[in-house]
Amino acid sequence: MQPSNELDYFADLDVLHVMFWYEKRTSISKIVDNLMTNARQLRHAVVSFPDFQLDLAPILNETQPKIIHMHYGGEHPQSEFLKRLSYKPRIVHTVHTPAPVPSIFADIADRIVCIDEFRLRINPGAKSVWIENSVDVSGIPRHTPNQNGICNALRFSADQMQPALLDLFAKLDTKIYFYGADEFLAFSSEHNNYLCEYAKQFPNIECLPYCHDLERRMIGHSFFTYYVQNNNNPLWCHGLNVMEAVSLGLPVVTLKRGQLGQQYIVHGHNGYFANNDEEFLGYCKQILENAGLYLELCANASRHADGITNSMPQKYQEMYLSIL
Repeated sequence: MQPSNELDYFADLDVLHVMFWYEKRTSISKIVDNLMTNARQLRHAVVSFPDFQLDLAPILNETQPKIIHMHYGGEHPQSEFLKRLSYKPRIVHTVHTPAPVPSIFADIADRIVCIDEFRLRINPGAKSVWIENSVDVSGIPRHTPNQNGICNALRFSADQMQPALLDLFAKLDTKIYFYGADEFLAFSSEHNNYLCEYAKQFPNIECLPYCHDLERRMIGHSFFTYYVQNNNNPLWCHGLNVMEAVSLGLPVVTLKRGQLGQQYIVHGHNGYFANNDEEFLGYCKQILENAGLYLELCANASRHADGITNSMPQKYQEMYLSIL
């Protein structure tokens, strides 16, 4: 993002969201979009590195947005603009990392937003708040039963996807669609391309590019799975895609995790939790081989989706207003 008129873009802002790779439509991009669209009482804008090439500090010193909301967790040289601000904005940091870590902005943050209780425990209690993610699927049709194979969404990166995962899914007698092939998001073009080539030996597996409208692609498949085989951390959170799938009424089969996203699934009602490879394959096979069970899961998933609300923007809005 490179605004054509910088001062106009940043003028009269309540909240400036600062992140990386917004244009890639990552989960964090979707969270920021949800806030900008639905926390309507405040005026928002977003700066995305590394695309934003201007010197941010003098622009902010002139326009003075009231809150700067940081959405990344690693050390980056781009954060240097914070040291050159001549005014004192409120600083908010959301800890988005898949596994719990302390905020890198704890010393300067007015509020640290923790997406689950495990992050809350390891961040300063006086300035930390717990706000779980939610998703905005407004305008997207609800899932209906079909026989169009299983949908998956993973980055083709070494921490999320290895050849053994393709070996596992190849044992299922149905078409498998892996959305997520992208050299940039895989952090390695070699690993991304290797997985795509490796998958070609399996006639039932198709590796598809990461897409910006995955929510709309999901509803065209029978059910959704989320399986990060290479990660044994029990506190690793479910992806935002799990929340989107459940909110759209898809049955979901996934690994059992410690916290985030797990409350969206009721085991045996709108999906299943698996503890290992054998259980995971077993639940998938049950759904594929038992048409009555599949239709029951779909009906339950649709009713369950009716009760899911997009509560995150209102909670963020209340938090923003509390520090202004």
